[in-house]
Amino acid sequence: CPWLLERWGAIREKALGVEDASYAMYLSTLSGVLQSLGDIAGGREALERAAAIAHAPLPPDHPLAIVITQNLATLDARER
Repeated sequence: CPWLLERWGAIREKALGVEDASYAMYLSTLSGVLQSLGDIAGGREALERAAAIAHAPLPPDHPLAIVITQNLATLDARER
């Protein structure tokens, strides 16, 4: 249920703020769900927001930053 995942995200955003690394993890998960449902543009938007949030406070070698970067590269390769 993407709407349920989006609702969960709204609750997390309100509780933690949009700069929290766990919110970036949520956006990365949302991206995967949207892509699997065929919403590639929505998935890209969520993943790009996740990257912007994760790369601000986290070092480039942090596991979350690495996964998000790899997911963006995979999405780029699929769109070619």
